[in-house]
Amino acid sequence: MIGTGLVVSATLGCCWVFGSGRAWAQVEEPADPGVEVQGGLELSASAAASAARPRRQHAELVEENDVGLFSPLGSDTDEDYTQGGMVAASVEAPELFDVLPGLGERLSFGAGSFDRAAFGVQGRHLIFTPTEIDIFEPIEDDRPFAGVILLGAHVQRRNDRVLDHAELLVGAIGDISGAENAQSQLHQSLSFRPVNGWDNQVDDRFLVQAGLRRDWRRRRSFDGSVYDGRGWAWDVIGSVGQDLGNLQIVSRADATVRIGRRLADDFGPSRVGVLGAQVQADRPERGEGESLLASWGFAAFSRVGVRYVAMDITLDGHGDRAPSVNPREWYAEVAYGFEWSPADHFRVTWQDTYRTETFVEKRGLHRFASVGLFFDFTF
Repeated sequence: MIGTGLVVSATLGCCWVFGSGRAWAQVEEPADPGVEVQGGLELSASAAASAARPRRQHAELVEENDVGLFSPLGSDTDEDYTQGGMVAASVEAPELFDVLPGLGERLSFGAGSFDRAAFGVQGRHLIFTPTEIDIFEPIEDDRPFAGVILLGAHVQRRNDRVLDHAELLVGAIGDISGAENAQSQLHQSLSFRPVNGWDNQVDDRFLVQAGLRRDWRRRRSFDGSVYDGRGWAWDVIGSVGQDLGNLQIVSRADATVRIGRRLADDFGPSRVGVLGAQVQADRPERGEGESLLASWGFAAFSRVGVRYVAMDITLDGHGDRAPSVNPREWYAEVAYGFEWSPADHFRVTWQDTYRTETFVEKRGLHRFASVGLFFDFTF
């Protein structure tokens, strides 16, 4: 179905923060020349320097859907992973480098020192359905109906080569997600076929989900020099991650290749549930005499990924009403897409994803597409 309204983010506590240097402390005067005191708090030199510059902010909206509107060659039916929406926002927070001592270079795991940190919030809404959505009875050989809503917070640290992302989310699966009402009303208003099977959805359950990611990036200009944000360039991005909770237990690995002009200073386009709201460096300003068209950024990219699934409640059919299927432990994804930056602080992305069977009873690839709107600004 076409995406529902995106959920409103809420700030929640996060159990893991990144940092480096000294912890904040109440002091009479700096202990050494490399430390600056602000408001009675002792800041490391790196954090003080970061705090002195304008803070970058980032906001994004991402919608994923299996309907033909988003995927030009896709199906016109709801099935499997039907819809996903995410809103996320981050603000640069150099103070994180001083909140917990020792979480910079000493715990960088080979990444060197980190010069940027951010804190953010996010919300997600997910809908899963069987292929035959107009049947009232449970379908024994297809996945159950399921709706998920999640709200949470994340922290990030990064340098030019590595991005670390940690998140903690809470939410619910079942009636409380609002998935039945959203899908049914939209189908009715657009004269789509009726949705009759939500009485067989996965039962209500409170959810807690945590995630960790690390991304590596290598980028170069076409002439082999270090990329300064202008002209044509390419980058290769590798990623590993772990999601752990009572919604899913999933290990993931991805590789992305991107080629374009005035590439975004990120680690690849966000997807629902993957690396939301990456704070970026300021893009180079338009040069003297450079036309508006010449200042646009655009790129094409391709991604391959693999997943290992130890548990997925949307397939296990929690409760008495929902049927269950046999999840596959491994599945793969292949995607391609494009991104366009018509302005220094705005970007649009589109990507098309093919996913292999996620449960034994399913036959054939599942296809869905995503559209993202990304905004960057400073204050």
